[in-house]
Amino acid sequence: MGGTCLRTYLVQVVRQDGHWSLEVPELRAVGQSRTLTSAGPTARELVALWLDVPADQVQVALDYGRIDPEAVELAAGARTEQA
Repeated sequence: MGGTCLRTYLVQVVRQDGHWSLEVPELRAVGQSRTLTSAGPTARELVALWLDVPADQVQVALDYGRIDPEAVELAAGARTEQA
């Protein structure tokens, strides 16, 4: 049996009303994440639930293009400092 071919879904991340909105245009699916750090795992779960497959069979690529680039850099720096 061959390896599983994982498909990657693009997820647009947008700050909205105190949470992070996760939009998967290809599936027309929308979800929410409380923190930017949890956006990736939450997006994977969203896609997995939408497709009715296990989350480990889903890959996502987060698109921060609709967020101010400086804010993304500040968040990344804060995560690095916490680690």
